[in-house]
Amino acid sequence: MSSNWSALYARLVRSVNRHSRMMAFSELFPAEHPPSGFRDPARMLDWLHGRCGDRDARNAVLSRLLGYASGRAHTDLAVELLILALWPGLSVIRRRLLPFRETAVLEADLLAQVTVTIRQAHPSRIISVAATLLRNVERDLRRAYRKEVPGLTRAELATELTLRVATPDDAEAILKAAQAEFGADGVLVVAVHVAGFSQKDAGARLGLSHDAARKRCQRL
Repeated sequence: MSSNWSALYARLVRSVNRHSRMMAFSELFPAEHPPSGFRDPARMLDWLHGRCGDRDARNAVLSRLLGYASGRAHTDLAVELLILALWPGLSVIRRRLLPFRETAVLEADLLAQVTVTIRQAHPSRIISVAATLLRNVERDLRRAYRKEVPGLTRAELATELTLRVATPDDAEAILKAAQAEFGADGVLVVAVHVAGFSQKDAGARLGLSHDAARKRCQRL
């Protein structure tokens, strides 16, 4: 973890602690709240970041935070707590997107995007809070960055595939199999039929017109 990324985390922790001293945290999580109440943000985050414990219980806490984040009371504190709770996942996204941006710019974009994603979320429509928010953050940043990249590289496509298959090795195997079967058009096939690009978008990224990409997909 870079020193700047660590510093951003520490800054959020200080902000949360400042808000918590104003008794706001105790209103978010009163003593009777399951699993046993949280005396301070640090205990809550340790519990959320731990690998042990009930996954459903952790999701319930995140859902509670998301509800506050989209409400009127304690919104800023709830947003900051959610960002800290999602930090391990955000760190993974940061590593994946480093090839597309300078580190400092990416980190600023990542924090801005997760804040927007949290504030615009509809809690009643979300079942798995962490997975949904993290997936939406990465998807939206990739879409934004994709528009500025002139070509669809093998590395980018492999990264897209890792979001949809079990392991990076599986992604590489899919690419190799498609290229062995379809030659140069294998990348187009994988981009459209596995990674989820539209024919128009995949064609544009590969230097093809929409019509040419459509005809190649139909031919294959």
